[in-house]
Amino acid sequence: MTDRPAPDATPLHLYVLIDESGSMSAIRDDAIGGFNQLLTEQRDDAIPGSRVTLVFFDSQNPCRIHWNGTPLHDAIDLTPADFRPRGGTPLLDATGRIIALADAEAGARTAAGEVAEGILVVTITDGHENASSEFDRDALTQLIRQREADGWEFQFLAADLAAFDDARAMGYAADRLVHFERSAVGMRSAMATTNQMTNRRKAALRQQHEDRVNLEFEQRLEADRRRNEGSDGSGSSR
Repeated sequence: MTDRPAPDATPLHLYVLIDESGSMSAIRDDAIGGFNQLLTEQRDDAIPGSRVTLVFFDSQNPCRIHWNGTPLHDAIDLTPADFRPRGGTPLLDATGRIIALADAEAGARTAAGEVAEGILVVTITDGHENASSEFDRDALTQLIRQREADGWEFQFLAADLAAFDDARAMGYAADRLVHFERSAVGMRSAMATTNQMTNRRKAALRQQHEDRVNLEFEQRLEADRRRNEGSDGSGSSR
């Protein structure tokens, strides 16, 4: 008899890009608290093998990596020392670099024969582009569309409506844009929205895997049936 394997979803890799420019100072504590709440909820319901990459960005460093592929269960809460608002907002450069980081990790997993991860890239900013020099909008538009075609998902949360012009110019669809107020309540709302988006992505990965497992199970049942028919001669012709 063929046993049905227990579903075990594709692991999620959550990439979070957080604006660390000077204007974030006013909501710094709320950003830290909101992100820690997001971590708590995701640790409690993590798909086995899921990981998180957290990158801060400002004009002094458009890609300050705090975690790079850290298992979700091992990610510890942020402290005020971890988040240091300063400088301007190189949104384009930060976006390009986190995609390059995710590309490199996906390529390494493929080369090692490891299962591909489900990828969700979330950007949280309170301002709009004002400091990039490395990437332009056209290049990022093409890059984002290519990765979406590969199955990646992107979400963009911003307190400044002008930032949505940057996001649209980079190829983000309207349903990938979320506005929040530049306030304590707004930042908590942004993090809660990030949690909801992550949960939807996990649910989709779990459903895709369950569908795949069920299909493979039915295919094995059919193969067993055909072998059994052949062994007792019932399927042979005279």
